[in-house]
Amino acid sequence: MTDRQEVSAPEKWMSGWNKYLSLMLESTDEELLSKPLGHVGQQLIRAFSVVNNNPDEMQILEFACGDGTTACALAKIGCKVEAFDALPIAIEVSKRKAKLMGVDDKIDFEIATMEKYPLKKYDVIVALQCIQYLFENAIPKLEEIRDSIRPGGFIAYSGNILPHFNTEPRIRFITSNELKKVFEEWTFHCFGTEENLLKSDDLRGYVWLVARKPNE
Repeated sequence: MTDRQEVSAPEKWMSGWNKYLSLMLESTDEELLSKPLGHVGQQLIRAFSVVNNNPDEMQILEFACGDGTTACALAKIGCKVEAFDALPIAIEVSKRKAKLMGVDDKIDFEIATMEKYPLKKYDVIVALQCIQYLFENAIPKLEEIRDSIRPGGFIAYSGNILPHFNTEPRIRFITSNELKKVFEEWTFHCFGTEENLLKSDDLRGYVWLVARKPNE
C-alpha cells in the first residue's frame, strides 16, 4: 500500500498509532467487529433522527478515520461516506471492517492528510480526536470545516483539553469556548466535557460536539 503521508504530527506519534492499528489488523473478524461506536458517533446518529434527516441522501466526510468504526456505522444506516487517514494501515483496517459489515460499496477510503485533503461541500463532517494535531493550524482548519458544511448539515467533533500530560510539541487544545465561538448560532445537539483517568498518572480532559448548521 502507498507509503505513509507527511503530516504535522511527529513521527514517533504516528509510529505509535501505526503500532496500535497493526494489532487491530492482526485481530480476528469477531474482534475487529466488536469495537462499539463511540459516544459522539451515537449522538450524531441520534441527531439525524431528531431532525428527521434521510441518511440515504447524506454525503459525509470523516477526517482521520482510524480503524473505520464511525465511517462504517454511518454507512450501515445508509449514508454515503468519504473517509481518509494518513496511515495506510488505517485504510487497510477500515476497508476490511467495511467489507465485513457489507458497506464497502458505500465508503470511499483514501490515504490522505488533514493538511492537504481538498474539502468540498458536505452534509456532515466528522473529526474525532484529530484536529488538535494540526497545532497552530487547528482553528483555521476547524473554520474551514465549518464553511464546508451545507446549511442544515452537521459537525461531529471531539478532542482533548486540559488536564493532559505535557507533549513535545505541545498539542493545540481547542477549548470549549473556542468551539462555541467557531460554531456560534449553530444548534448544539450534544456538547460536553469530561475527565478520564486512563491510568494512575494519566488524567485527560475531553470535549465533544454534535451541532447543526442553520438553514439559509
